[in-house]
Amino acid sequence: MKIPIKAALFSAFILPGAGHWLLRRYPIAIIYSVFSLIAVLYISGFVIYETQAIVDEIVQGKIPVDNGIVSTFIERVYTQRPFNVRVASYGLAVIWLLSIVHAYISALKKFKHS
Repeated sequence: MKIPIKAALFSAFILPGAGHWLLRRYPIAIIYSVFSLIAVLYISGFVIYETQAIVDEIVQGKIPVDNGIVSTFIERVYTQRPFNVRVASYGLAVIWLLSIVHAYISALKKFKHS
């Protein structure tokens, strides 16, 4: 498999910046990886916090144990996200796409003369 394709696939399926690790472009790999992990941790923290709140309400008996009602509350977590969580989600998508494209282009430039 050609290196540009491999670098793009690493960034697409492993972690944003993984393709740059493959190309030994460590500073940019660290930037992509750190920012994407920060976004993932922020989004995960929000989802865990909201899910725990729903579980606590079920345990306290405020929400009946009915699949339809519980799924409505869980759906609310994903549809009524605060602005900062939406920004983190869109930022993660942008970082991921930029990482894929940048890894591919960087590999093309690096191996153009070889």
